[in-house]
Amino acid sequence: MDKKRTPAETAKPVPVDASDRAMRWFQQRRRPLTFGAVAVAVIAGGIWFARTAQERKESFAARALAQARTTADAGNLQLAKSDLGRVVSQYGGTVAGEEAVVLLARVRLLDGEANVAAIELRAFLSQGPRQQFLAPAAGLLGSALEDLGEYQEAADAFELAADESNYGLVRAEYLLDLGRAAELAGDTERASLAYEQVIDELGEESPLTAAARVRLAENRPSPTPQ
Repeated sequence: MDKKRTPAETAKPVPVDASDRAMRWFQQRRRPLTFGAVAVAVIAGGIWFARTAQERKESFAARALAQARTTADAGNLQLAKSDLGRVVSQYGGTVAGEEAVVLLARVRLLDGEANVAAIELRAFLSQGPRQQFLAPAAGLLGSALEDLGEYQEAADAFELAADESNYGLVRAEYLLDLGRAAELAGDTERASLAYEQVIDELGEESPLTAAARVRLAENRPSPTPQ
């Protein structure tokens, strides 16, 4: 005799709709998904806040630099050094902060502080500043070292300035500075190469070419009479 089946055994399985499966999956993972959404929102908010804070810092730095530049243009070197030093210390890493380093070095050279300018510029260059400030900073370092009588190091700095310059005439001026410093260091061969570069790169139309030719002629020893 056949065993009777219970209602549970005779009941047909109820098909599970795809939407039901999706709802169950979501309910099971609701907490992890919520945490993930919150994490994304926190990260996005942090990025926005950091960007906004940096923009505000750049804006404040630009204003402070403009004020310091006005003071320097007025000829008040002591106050200009103080204002520019404040921009450097408070707004380091900004565009205006890096420009302030260059302007401060220029003011120091005008005020006879070549040694301080050289120290600060060396530290600045070692930190890897923005491309736009490499050439002027290296050029000012060359001037400071030349004032200090460190002619070989000055030539190295002027060479770096020439290499980092994107403008033909400015590069040529740095090469002329390199030649002069090399001559003072007694390295006539290096000086001649710098002058020849100016002539080759600028052509005959530039007044800097004429200056390079004059210096090249002066730098080369006169032929010994037979």
